[in-house]
Amino acid sequence: MGKDPGCLTPVDLAPVEFHSRGREATVELVNRAELVAGLHVLDVGRGLGGSARYLAHERKCRGTGIDLTEQYVEVAQHRHRIF
Repeated sequence: MGKDPGCLTPVDLAPVEFHSRGREATVELVNRAELVAGLHVLDVGRGLGGSARYLAHERKCRGTGIDLTEQYVEVAQHRHRIF
């Protein structure tokens, strides 16, 4: 993608969201659920944490994510520290 891995933003990582329809589906679900700033959201099956990053960056929500794949959790934790 031509991006500096040390300077990625949540928007830069949106194309690698694992769920169907990617970022479009995340935005639609957040809008339908009327998630607003200050909420604490549980992201089950978080993958690399794209939905949680969107919620934190765009909606100012706090998130907790879980996933069964240890490597996904490690990558998500690393990305979270950067943002």
